[in-house]
Amino acid sequence: GGKVMTMGHKGNTYSKEFKEQAVAMLNSGRSGKQIEAELGLSTGIVYRWRDQMRAKKANKLFPATVTLVREK
Repeated sequence: GGKVMTMGHKGNTYSKEFKEQAVAMLNSGRSGKQIEAELGLSTGIVYRWRDQMRAKKANKLFPATVTLVREK
């Protein structure tokens, strides 16, 4: 059995892995509503996580050019 999520559960207490798993489900073509119902999440949170991860990836990609150039 999965963990029972209590009402009023704060989103920032989910693990990175949990969020990545939910976003991966979204990316594989599942609807956000389906995933949220299945995992007991609040409405729209999966999309928020996906946007956060996209922003983080973008942040990682662009400074990458800077870190490559930097010398020790």
